[in-house]
Amino acid sequence: MSTEFSKSKKKSTHKPVSKTTTTSQAHQNEVGKESSSQADGSYDTGAANLTDILDGDAGLGAAELKNKSMRVLSVCIFEDSYALGQMIVDKLRDSGHEVDYFSDIDETLSSLAAKRYDLVIIGESNDGAELASVRLIKTTEGLYTSQKWEFLIMVLTSDTSPENIKALTALGANLVMAKRVNGKLNNNIFEVAHIISTMPNKRSAVAGDAESDSIPVLVSDLPALSESHSKQPEPNVSAQASPPVSESEESTADLGSEVVHSEVEPHSAKQSKLLPTIAKGVAYVWNRWSSSLMLGAGVLLVFATILVIWQRSIEPIPVDVVEVRQGMLSQSTRGSGRIVSRKQVDLTSVTSGQLASVFVEEGSRVNKGDVLAILDDREAKINVNRAEAELANIESDIDLKRRSLSQLKKASIAGGVTSVMVRDLEAGLNSAKAQYRIAEEELSAAKLEFERLRVVAPFDAVIVESNAVEGLWVEPPAPLFKLIDPARFEAAIMVNGDDARGIVVGQQVFMSSGALADEEWNGEVVQVSFESKDLIGDEPILIYAELGPNSPFLRYGQLIEARIITETSENAIKLPFEAIFERDGEMMVAIVDDDRVKLQPVQTGLRDLTEIEIVSGLRSGQPVILEGANFEQGARVTASLIKDERSGDESGFPYREKYSDVAILSTEQLRKSYEDVLIVDVRSQFEFDVVHINKAVNIPLSSDKFLVHLESLRSKNDSTPLVFYCNGHTCTKSYKAVRKAVEAGFDRVFAYDSGIFDWLRANRDYTKLLNISPAPLDKLVSNDYFQSRLLNFDKFKEKAAQNNAVVIDIRDELQRATKLALSTKELPLDQLLIKLNAGQYKDKQLLIFDAVGKQVRWLQYVLKDNGYENYYFLRDGIDGISG
Repeated sequence: MSTEFSKSKKKSTHKPVSKTTTTSQAHQNEVGKESSSQADGSYDTGAANLTDILDGDAGLGAAELKNKSMRVLSVCIFEDSYALGQMIVDKLRDSGHEVDYFSDIDETLSSLAAKRYDLVIIGESNDGAELASVRLIKTTEGLYTSQKWEFLIMVLTSDTSPENIKALTALGANLVMAKRVNGKLNNNIFEVAHIISTMPNKRSAVAGDAESDSIPVLVSDLPALSESHSKQPEPNVSAQASPPVSESEESTADLGSEVVHSEVEPHSAKQSKLLPTIAKGVAYVWNRWSSSLMLGAGVLLVFATILVIWQRSIEPIPVDVVEVRQGMLSQSTRGSGRIVSRKQVDLTSVTSGQLASVFVEEGSRVNKGDVLAILDDREAKINVNRAEAELANIESDIDLKRRSLSQLKKASIAGGVTSVMVRDLEAGLNSAKAQYRIAEEELSAAKLEFERLRVVAPFDAVIVESNAVEGLWVEPPAPLFKLIDPARFEAAIMVNGDDARGIVVGQQVFMSSGALADEEWNGEVVQVSFESKDLIGDEPILIYAELGPNSPFLRYGQLIEARIITETSENAIKLPFEAIFERDGEMMVAIVDDDRVKLQPVQTGLRDLTEIEIVSGLRSGQPVILEGANFEQGARVTASLIKDERSGDESGFPYREKYSDVAILSTEQLRKSYEDVLIVDVRSQFEFDVVHINKAVNIPLSSDKFLVHLESLRSKNDSTPLVFYCNGHTCTKSYKAVRKAVEAGFDRVFAYDSGIFDWLRANRDYTKLLNISPAPLDKLVSNDYFQSRLLNFDKFKEKAAQNNAVVIDIRDELQRATKLALSTKELPLDQLLIKLNAGQYKDKQLLIFDAVGKQVRWLQYVLKDNGYENYYFLRDGIDGISG
C-alpha cells in the first residue's frame, strides 16, 4: 500500500502487542518503540507482526484460533469478463459469503462508496489510457482512508511478471494473483477467502461507533503453522536497498512468493501446504509495503530472488507438443461452371418464309458455307427460271440481229440496200444488248432472292441451339440457330465473392467434368469479371479460364468443376493452426526450449484446412506447444510429442478385400459425378448433423426402416447411381449398405469408402459443418489437436481420480455390456448434447468414452463450438481396452 494509506491506520484501538511474536528490527528502528508499547493502546501497522494485529487479543493461542468458526465475508468483485466473474461469484456464494459482482468500473465505485466490504477483488483489464485496476485501487484507497475502514484488496491479473506485480503492489494491492492457471480459474483465490473467513479480525472504529462489528484487517500467518517454520538463510540483499530482514520475515517472504506469482495450480497433495503459504504471502506483502515506501526497493529485490527460487522449485507442467514440419502447402479456391466460347453467333433467316428443309441438329459440327436450312423457295425458283428464260430470249434476239446486220452491211456495199436500213438495224441490236444487261440483273436478283432463303454457316462451328422446325414460319430477327467456335472454347467459372479476392490472371486452374470420370486437365485464368477487389461483395464472381492443350473433347455448356490455385509454397514451414495464438497484437507460438516455455513471435502466411505457414520465427523440427496461449515466458514444462496413431483412417483400405463384391467410387470420381448421383449418409443422425456432404440424405444403416426410406428416395429399377458413405477408411457401414441394397434388388449402387474425412479435406465447398457451408475454417479441428485429446486407459484413469473430473459413457444402452471400472455417468449422446448446449459441466474436466472411439471425433466439434476446453477422450473407446 502507499504511505498515505498506511498512515491512515496508525491509530486504532488495540491491545499491546504480544511478546511471543517477532518483529523486524528494521521496522522498530524506523518507526520507533512506541509501536509495541504505547500507553493508549494505539499501534503502527508497519511495526507489529500482523498475526497479533489480526488476533484482536494479543497472544491468542493456535488452538483457540483453529476453533474459531468461519465468518461470512462481504465481498465486492470487479471483473469485466462476465464468464470469469460469474465463476468467482458462484464459488464464493457456495461457501456462504455475500458477494456483489460488477463488470462496470463506475458501478463498482458507486457500490464501494455506499457499502462497506471485507474483501475487494479486482480483475485487471485495460480501461483506456489507465488500467482499470489502478483506477479502482486508487479510488478505494481514498474512500476507505476517509472512513477509517480496514480492508484487503486482491488483484487478479493475466500478467504475473515481476514488473506488473511491483506496479500493482505499489499502487495499493495487498495481493496479486494469476487469474488462470493452465487455462483454468486459479483456485488459490478461494483459499485466500477461506483463510480470511477463519482468521481473527478487527475493524477500526468508525467515528461515533466504537462498538461496531469487526471485519478482517488482513490475512495473517496461522500461529500454529508459523511456529513450525524452520529458519531460512537471509537473502543476499544490499543494505542500501533495504534494512536487514528478520529470520521470521524471510520465512514468510519465501513462502509468500508462491501466491503473489502463481503459474501452476497445485495438486491435491499440496493443499495442506498451500494455506500457510498463502497466509504468509499476504502477511509479507502487507508488512513490507504498509510501513514505509523506503522499504519498497529492498522488498522488491527480495521478492525477485524468492520468485526465481520458487520458479525453479515448482513442478513442471505436462504439455503436448508438435514438431514444426516442412512441406508443400497450397491455398486454393473451388468453383463450378460451364464450357463456353469466346466467339458465338445467333443465326437467323434473312427473309420471312416457311421452313421447307432443316439439315442439322443441336450438337452438329458444320463447316463454313454449309446450308443449315432452306425456306420455301418455290416462288423464288420460278422467278429465277423466268429471268433465265427472258435472258435467253434476249440473247437469241441479239444473235439474230447481229447476223441480219452483217448481211445488210454486205448488201449495202453492193448497193442492194440503203444506209438507212443498216443504221436502223444497228439501233435495234444495241437495244437488244441493253435489254440483255437488264435481264442479267434480273436473273442475278432472282438468284439472290433464292439464296436468301437458305441459312448458311458463316464459319466452322458447332450448332449449340436450334429453333428450326420444318414447316415453321419464320420472321427475322428471330434466331434459328446458335453457333459457337469450338476452337475458342473456355471455362466460365463461378466462385464465392470472398474467395475471388485472391484470384488474378495467370493462376493455374485444374478442371474436371462428371461426364469424364477419369480425366482432369489444367489451364489458367484469362479473365476476371471484377475491376477492383474492393468492389467484391458476397455475391458469386465469374472468372474465365482457358482449357489448356491437354483438354479432352468437350461440349458447349458441359458442366465442369474447377480448383484454382491462388498460392503455393513448395517448402513451407508449417504448424497446425491451434498452435498459433495472438498476444499483444502479435502472432505467437510457445516453443519448448530446455524444458522451459519460450514465447516466440512469428509471421504467418498461407493456410489450408488445418495447417498454417510460418514465414519467419521458426525452423523445421522445433517443438511447439499445441495450446500455448495460457503459458508465460519461462514456465517449466515437460513435453510429450503428439504421434499420429490413427488406425488406417487415411492410409489404405483394410476392408476392401473383405468386401470385394462392392463397387467403389474414389473421391475424385464422386466429385466429378456429384451432380448426377444420389448420395446417402448411412451414419447416425448426430454425426450427420455435425458434418455431411451438402446434397447427402441421412438414412442410418442401423434404422429398421433403412430399405423403406431408401426406396422412397429411389426406386429399385431407377438408373440413377446410388452412393453410400460413412466416416472413413476403417468404417464398414458403406460396404454393408451396398450389400443390403443389392440384396433388396437395387442396382447401380456404390460405396464411397474414403468417407467424410477425405471428402471434407478435398471438397470444403461441398461440405456442411455445423450447418455451415462451405465448411468454416475457424471451426475445423486438426488431427494433431484431436490426437492431443486422446488418452490411453492408464492416463484416462489417472485423470478420473482428480476432484473435478466427470467420466461420461456416451454409448447407448445396447452397447453397455462392457463396463469401465470407474465411477461413470451414463449419458447417451443425445442427452449429453442437450447438457453441452446448455453449458453444463464447463467447470469440470470431462472424460468421455464411446464404444470404439469414432463418435468422439465429431463430439469434439460440438465441445469446441460450445466453448468447452477441459475435456479428453478414451483412445479407441472401451472396446479398445477389452480388445
